[in-house]
Amino acid sequence: RVFKTHCTAEQTPGIRTANIILTSRDPRECCVSFYHHLRNMTDEARQAANITVADTFDEHVDRWLDFAAWYRNVQSWWPYHDDEKGLWLRFQDMKADLSASIDRIIDFLGWDISAEQRERAIEYSSFAWMKTHDEKFSSQGDGDKPLFKPGQFIREGKVGKHRELMTPEQEQRILGKAREMLEHECLSFLDLDN
Repeated sequence: RVFKTHCTAEQTPGIRTANIILTSRDPRECCVSFYHHLRNMTDEARQAANITVADTFDEHVDRWLDFAAWYRNVQSWWPYHDDEKGLWLRFQDMKADLSASIDRIIDFLGWDISAEQRERAIEYSSFAWMKTHDEKFSSQGDGDKPLFKPGQFIREGKVGKHRELMTPEQEQRILGKAREMLEHECLSFLDLDN
């Protein structure tokens, strides 16, 4: 069985029992991605979830930093970063070499799969496939009404896109909070230590 969650380590059952694959993304990228995520929800979905969208990106950054979900999540998982039952993958590495990341997952899980199954996993994990099949990922929720505008759940999936929207001051605030909340080794692992 496979479960997907955004929970912190404290909220996740099965640590050191179940195999857990963690993925993380640069907090600057996450902040921008979440900004678009909220804006790409349907008005009805935002209303049902009582979500208000910030009027400006600067206001969104303030809210994102105040809530600090990314920081708390990474902070909670870091003590398990080298646990034998855990595999932590970075988004930028998966984007740089998806095939190698798939191989790491296969090795970690101890799966014996065919070359054809491996190629299918690579294809189905590619941005192009997910973008083409956006509805498979965006139809979350209890009802039959879409939560996201058509074709807007899978957006761009690129590394470094935060620079197009984020000011240097906003970037420094996000990195500064990472330095406040995360251990140096964690910052280094995430490539946030410079």
